[in-house]
Amino acid sequence: MKEVIEADYQITGGYNDNAVKVSWKRKPYGSHPEWVYLKTFTGGYLKYISDGKRSPIVFALADTDAFCYCDEDPCLECVFRCKRGFTAYFYDAEAGLVELPLDKMTAHWQSGGKAPE
Repeated sequence: MKEVIEADYQITGGYNDNAVKVSWKRKPYGSHPEWVYLKTFTGGYLKYISDGKRSPIVFALADTDAFCYCDEDPCLECVFRCKRGFTAYFYDAEAGLVELPLDKMTAHWQSGGKAPE
């Protein structure tokens, strides 16, 4: 429900030392989702969002969930899409369950340049 909550993510780190940074914008400003769950290859990670916590939250990855093909930080979102199959779920009392697949792929990786910030 994009009119209530807008979510995004970024993969940081490289090789076997990476994390998923999940961010959100909530209307009205200052409100936040109740929890965020990151579904991964081996299971998942759940974080409850306390009052006063601002976006983003970081999910440090372990085991095979942490594997990626390169050492770019942040991720270049290349054709390999190392986190393909991962999904972030946000729960908000007003918006309900919001799904965010980690499936971004951009063309900037082909030029060897960093993603625009």
